[in-house]
Amino acid sequence: MQQIKRLLNKFRLTVFLFWTFAASFNCYYVLFFESGKHITPSTIGIMMSLYTIATMVGQSFWGYLCDKFDSIKKAFVLAAVLSCIIIGTFPFNDSIVTLYIAMAALGFLMPPMSPMVDSWLLKHLSKVGQETKFGTVRAFGSLGWSLTACATAYMISWFGWNIMYFEGVVAALLMLVTVSFIDDVSLRSVVNPQAEQAKITPWKAARELLRDRAYLFIVVVLFFQFFGLQTAYNYLGLIMKNAGGDVINLGWTFFIDAGSELPSMFLSVWLLKRFPQKRIIMVAVSLYLLRFLLILYFQTATAVMLTSVLQGFAFGLLLTSVRNYIYLVAPSHLKTMAFTVGEAIYLNLAVIIGGIFGGLVVEFYGVYSLIMVCALSVCVALSLLFVNCFVLRKG
Repeated sequence: MQQIKRLLNKFRLTVFLFWTFAASFNCYYVLFFESGKHITPSTIGIMMSLYTIATMVGQSFWGYLCDKFDSIKKAFVLAAVLSCIIIGTFPFNDSIVTLYIAMAALGFLMPPMSPMVDSWLLKHLSKVGQETKFGTVRAFGSLGWSLTACATAYMISWFGWNIMYFEGVVAALLMLVTVSFIDDVSLRSVVNPQAEQAKITPWKAARELLRDRAYLFIVVVLFFQFFGLQTAYNYLGLIMKNAGGDVINLGWTFFIDAGSELPSMFLSVWLLKRFPQKRIIMVAVSLYLLRFLLILYFQTATAVMLTSVLQGFAFGLLLTSVRNYIYLVAPSHLKTMAFTVGEAIYLNLAVIIGGIFGGLVVEFYGVYSLIMVCALSVCVALSLLFVNCFVLRKG
């Protein structure tokens, strides 16, 4: 028991530092490029697209690498080291071409680290039948994101834009020290693991995953859910500005959002023992829809900030139940790739389509029309879950 507690504490520190690292860049890089580097919005849009496309490729690549060689730790450490180096170059990089390259490289490396560490944790927990404790660890990632998002807004105002990169490098280095104390883990057959590794190719693995109806269903549902969620999230700065808010309001919104994930992640330990994962996902999707409707009704900066409580609480439920569900239905030799391929489709593809479509909606119809589109997409996800759970009775 003491060994499990020590392992969980190591992972808690790891995910805290990883999401501190991620938040230091992701929360403010758009404003950094616009205000710190004086780059035009259209050029920033190209950078965002390159980052997301590279993430799609990286998700599949790193997931395949982990499952092929049956090692998450080596891949995670390599991605972390390279990400740390690239993050450290941004303050000194004034060339648009090299910034394009850096954004694409960072997209390839950093976002896939999230499903890698989640899979690593779940593999350890599954060996002792404690998968439901995932939320008690992942909550520390939300804590890292919320504290960093809020603190960085003030630190930028005090020390300038480059402080965000200093924070990122320090967090990444500390994370690398922490993961050096965590053992790698394998769930392969002990009879002939080399034979299993030889059978895995990227196309065979992806085909096997997408032929699984349970896996394919949840990926489709999550695509519609994240199309609404991430499109609104990517344009949150414009939504806040249109509602009369400023960068400090935006920082507090990030803080409230991520901080609200903490109670739901701890609550998920109890919920996952008592309710099917898809029922919990339905509750989370309903809370997202409620948030969009409240923003549309009130249309104020205060409403955008306060309703982020609903989004944060919903995300905690969504993440823990989705991670457990995918881990449950995925083949044992493709656990990590199930996470990374899924995120490439339902998260990154949704971001690419939502970014382009959302920009057109904002330009021609306004911010609140965008929120209506996001709410409609979430309604589709909720309808699919309702039919599956209550009409077809499959969960």
